Amino acid sequence: MKLNQKHISVIEALCVGVIPTSDTVGAKELPVAEMIALVYEYWPEFKKSSFRESLDAVDQFCFQLFNIHCAGVSQAQALMLVNEISWKEEFSSFWVPFRVMCVLNYYGHPEGAASINMPGPSIDTGGYTSQGERNGI
Repeated sequence: MKLNQKHISVIEALCVGVIPTSDTVGAKELPVAEMIALVYEYWPEFKKSSFRESLDAVDQFCFQLFNIHCAGVSQAQALMLVNEISWKEEFSSFWVPFRVMCVLNYYGHPEGAASINMPGPSIDTGGYTSQGERNGI
């Protein structure tokens, strides 16, 4: 089953909370959420189902905290949401791998790498261009 718009909104809000926009580009300005959604497409159904359930639970938790769903959170609220989730045991099996995916996708992008004065990806492109298209196939 595909991710719906609510799921994408949760991913986007969490990515903003992990890597907010500051004097450097944040996760919101890079295709971090899109890359996570792409990775999701290649998982087996049991893992997809668990991921969707976790995204639904995060959205519900967000509603409990702010009385709005993830689609409507500000950057400040996204930061608070991420802080709260990071301490909740019930989210740990989701949160740790999600955060890793977010960070890797961000710093794997040339602009994300530039934000920490690194040259960006320079080893294996995995057969893809920097725009996420298959390279030469």
